Amino acid sequence: MIDKHLKIRSALEQKRIRDELQTAYDFDPRDPLFGLSKDALSGPRLSRRAVLRLLAASGTLSALHLLPQLGAIRPTAAAGGELSCGWSGVGEIRTLDPAQINQVLQFQIASNVLSGLTHINAQLIAEGDLAESWTVSDNGREWTFKLREGVVFHNGDAFTADDVLFTYNRSKNPEKSIHTGVLSNVTDLVKIDDYTVKFILTAPQASFLTKTLERASGRAMT
Repeated sequence: MIDKHLKIRSALEQKRIRDELQTAYDFDPRDPLFGLSKDALSGPRLSRRAVLRLLAASGTLSALHLLPQLGAIRPTAAAGGELSCGWSGVGEIRTLDPAQINQVLQFQIASNVLSGLTHINAQLIAEGDLAESWTVSDNGREWTFKLREGVVFHNGDAFTADDVLFTYNRSKNPEKSIHTGVLSNVTDLVKIDDYTVKFILTAPQASFLTKTLERASGRAMT
């Protein structure tokens, strides 16, 4: 394998390099990645052998071997308690207030804890989250959202149209939010009933669903 890739004609020089590589710190034949070629790691599919070696190198394979044993001692699922999660990132997490967050790490955490009226699915299309459906007027300036019923906050309080009004009015307030510019096209927000709200825009906005309602944007998170 080594001789195949070395472009050195001298057999003696090849042997010298081979001997050096055999004793090099990062050329250990026991390494699961030893001998994996670029072709073996190229897509669109990896061989079973390549996948197993990658799992072994990352330590995942060892963890997979432990899973059957862990199943026997797994505690019974129950409501409540605490879940500890870890995120890799740079910088201090100063706030998770959706009206103030402006770092990628903050968005990642907030979007896994909070919800918005819509979110972006795997096909990059906006779909309902806290809003179950919506309609838009013929002139494109009025968006009416029907909210999901039965949704509660983490403290158990019921989610209603009042919470949408509070969240968006706060996000439009420059003294409370750093995201006011994103909502500059929203001139008014009206509560129709406990589970229906209407956004009134200054002008039609094609990106309204994705730009102002998606939860990771720091807007209507609850």
